[in-house]
Amino acid sequence: MAASSMALKLACGVLMCMVAYASLAHAASFTCKQMLDTVAPCQPYLENAAPLTDTCCSRVKFLNNLATNGTTADRQKACKCVKGAVANSTDSYLGLAQGLPGKCGVTAPYPIGRTVNCTSVQ
Repeated sequence: MAASSMALKLACGVLMCMVAYASLAHAASFTCKQMLDTVAPCQPYLENAAPLTDTCCSRVKFLNNLATNGTTADRQKACKCVKGAVANSTDSYLGLAQGLPGKCGVTAPYPIGRTVNCTSVQ
């Protein structure tokens, strides 16, 4: 897998962890690809190639706000995307991903990691 593709998937995972993207379309289905498109401005930061930007954080905050409207099923689905996105990431990417919510001033609803039990996400 190419590094940029991996970075995009990791960025997806970070923000999917914080949101139920389905709430954007009133519980309509969502895909990890949709999240990749949303969080693309975070990619350089997660690749450790650029500083964190206001644009990235505005996307993080936007998606975090949507999480309040999501269902448990939405959050569990998002969690599965997170696990898939970070499963093959480097420890460096994972560390940056885990710190991203806090750096943007929000709290992720559950830990970002490779071993999160998605069925326990409420």
